Amino acid sequence: MRGALLLLVCLTLVGCVTRTTQIVAPPAEQKAVVWVRGDVKNRAVPWDEEMTLSRAIVAAEYTGFSDPHAISILRAGQTYKVNARDLLRQRDDPMLEPGDIVVIER
Repeated sequence: MRGALLLLVCLTLVGCVTRTTQIVAPPAEQKAVVWVRGDVKNRAVPWDEEMTLSRAIVAAEYTGFSDPHAISILRAGQTYKVNARDLLRQRDDPMLEPGDIVVIER
């Protein structure tokens, strides 16, 4: 087995074996995402028209040991603070837009 592998490597280096190059086409369309910073497993969450803050946090798989202390949404250079208690009590759950950045602090 080692001999065959060594022979193949030598033939490749000498030019007796043709090297193949795989060409990968760029994706046709980039999907819109919402970015999530903080204690999460998934930092990029696919956006859809029904994406709310709570859905984004669930999709990002929040891993903090306790409830978030502060949550902010960064959008077009503006920062929008969200009361974490109101979010947890389902009193405030803002809609997100593509490219929003959600910052979760413990």
